[in-house]
Amino acid sequence: MIKPMLLVVSSILFVLSLALLIFSLWEKLPAIQFGSLALGDITNLLTAVLTMVGLAVAFVSLYVAIAAYQKSVKDSEEQQKSLDASRQQLQAVVDAATQQQEILTRNLETSKVQQELLSKSLATSKVQQEIQTKNLETSKAQLGLLEAQRKQEEERQSRKPIAEVAIQTKAGPSPLEAIEKQPPLDFPLEHNKKWGRVIFLVSNKGNIEISRPLVRIVAIPNKVFVDHADFRFGERDGHNEYQFSGPNVVDIAPIDIAGGPFKYAVDITVPDSLDAFDLTFSIQGNNLKRKTHTLHIKVIRPSS
Repeated sequence: MIKPMLLVVSSILFVLSLALLIFSLWEKLPAIQFGSLALGDITNLLTAVLTMVGLAVAFVSLYVAIAAYQKSVKDSEEQQKSLDASRQQLQAVVDAATQQQEILTRNLETSKVQQELLSKSLATSKVQQEIQTKNLETSKAQLGLLEAQRKQEEERQSRKPIAEVAIQTKAGPSPLEAIEKQPPLDFPLEHNKKWGRVIFLVSNKGNIEISRPLVRIVAIPNKVFVDHADFRFGERDGHNEYQFSGPNVVDIAPIDIAGGPFKYAVDITVPDSLDAFDLTFSIQGNNLKRKTHTLHIKVIRPSS
């Protein structure tokens, strides 16, 4: 837009200058005669010509200046465009770098959060591992206790009492298993006495005590009285049998612990009408099945 304006201004100036020159010469043209020109006229004419040349030179200079100015303006605009493009590219780079920085910052924060979560998970895993270790140790201890209890129970169940019963004779203890297969056992009575004492010996040959033993001695027929030694009664219910039981009866420990057999003594009263009777001995306990022996007894009275 500047270039057309400058051309218009230059053209106007040139035209005005040319018109001024023509007008100055116009008045003098009829009188001009080149053979009779005065020095002043020649000077004026040369001045006018030089003015025209100067105006032409000025016009050319102005045109050149305008062209240089326009080129400068165009170069400035192109440089400005380049600068703007560079600025946009730089801004794009800055924006991209800013976005990358923001992304890196978010990633870093995310990594920190993940690291914290991982640390917490690791701590939780350690606590769980410790709990599992303690539970494992507790389970091992419980298993060991259960195993020990099982072994004790198996050992207890494998242990059992073994009751061997004998009767005290003048020759010493005689096992009932042997005597009950032999002829009747003599039962001597003293002079003027209708009773005699019988002592049974119970030996526990097992490896555990006979728990809560119950010893029962029965005479048949029922005319025979059986009483605790030194506690004879003339008449009582079930007088032909006696039972050792109750809180005063202790467990029968194994013989290697007890140091000897347990004694059960009874006094047996025989009426004059009987010369023989059977005597049954039985023993049982909480952990011992009932064991029974029957002896055939022959009464021996002193001669009168």
